[in-house]
Amino acid sequence: MTSFYDFSATRIDGHSHALSDYRGKVVLVVNTASACGFTPQLQACSSCTSAMPTKGW
Repeated sequence: MTSFYDFSATRIDGHSHALSDYRGKVVLVVNTASACGFTPQLQACSSCTSAMPTKGW
């Protein structure tokens, strides 16, 4: 069965990043286009990492 860790994601710089690098860590996945109108909402997502710094982000 395919899992989250079997996939990779394309970073904003165009390079691929293996999601397996995040095994054992807390992961919040937000799928949005970098130039779309919803990008300002990413600041709220960023606050999650500040609110829970010991969770292994």
